[in-house]
Amino acid sequence: MLRIIREAVSYIAEYRGKIIVVRLDDTINPTDALEDIALLVRVGLRIVVVASEAMIAPETFRVISGVMEIRDADDRDGMYQTIMAGKIAVVADPAGHPIDTDQRAEKLAVALSADKLLYVTNVKGICRSGELINELQLDEAKLLLQSSAVTGGVRRKLECAVAACEKGVARVHIIGSDDDALIGELLTSQGIGTMIYRTLYHSVRPARHEDLAGIRDILAQAELRQSLYYPGGPSFQLEQHLQWFFVFVSDDHVHGCMMVEGDAEGRFIQVSYLCESGVYERSHVPMKALIDGAFAIARKQGRQHVILPENRNVLWLETFDWFTKDLGFRRGGLGDIIPSIPEEHGDVQVWYANATA
Repeated sequence: MLRIIREAVSYIAEYRGKIIVVRLDDTINPTDALEDIALLVRVGLRIVVVASEAMIAPETFRVISGVMEIRDADDRDGMYQTIMAGKIAVVADPAGHPIDTDQRAEKLAVALSADKLLYVTNVKGICRSGELINELQLDEAKLLLQSSAVTGGVRRKLECAVAACEKGVARVHIIGSDDDALIGELLTSQGIGTMIYRTLYHSVRPARHEDLAGIRDILAQAELRQSLYYPGGPSFQLEQHLQWFFVFVSDDHVHGCMMVEGDAEGRFIQVSYLCESGVYERSHVPMKALIDGAFAIARKQGRQHVILPENRNVLWLETFDWFTKDLGFRRGGLGDIIPSIPEEHGDVQVWYANATA
């Protein structure tokens, strides 16, 4: 619970003052979404609601009537004044309007330089073969539109999402209208629907003091999975070793970590505490980025060898070609340190140290 609260607070700080356009589909009961919107406004987000004229009725919006103001879609100055005053700007399109409401939301998000555009509808997101797609990069979304996999109203929303991303909106989300759907999508790393994006900010950097809580959470998750090797045992103190830690961050949230130590002779670096958060469970994005980061550190320091831990936390990487083929992973016996095949990864040799039975 503490981890969830901490994560939500970090997202609130990130989005405070940002403009978010929310399109409420005609197929949903808007009550739950409006309660979420009212809460988001109270914590500092600036919301523009786009809906059909039929949905904009006093009894529908009674839950937020004190902080809403209906605006004409062409009254941009009035809309800015409304959202900057901490009120919700509600835009309604009458029946028969030449621009459909999905497209109206897209155009408003672009015109207002919104940070996010959300389509709240009666499906949980975009699915492929019955499985929810959590994330779609812009080019992937375009390819999906070339197929017949997405149809009906969701296809129209995906078309608008692609157009919005191409015109500068960083993130577009297609989500269901269940209880707390907006909160779950905006204030958690996992999200609950499908996010379409132009670029995600991924990087590996040295850990900072403010990363301590995130690193602790990741290490605790790995320990619960019985997949983490602790070279220092129970006496290990994270604060005392923070200078040797590196983190994988996505949009400035910590989702992976490793500790990198070098020998005194300058020959090798050894990686430990290599793990990722549950958000990326059984993906490979943080782990690959961290391992690539270890190679970059070795090259920068003029070291020719990188020792990677072979333990339960990384063995599942055998399912990825970049680990088994490019890095030549081989299992060894307990306590063995064996070279990879092929021996060279560029100018750095990879070794695997087996730390578990």
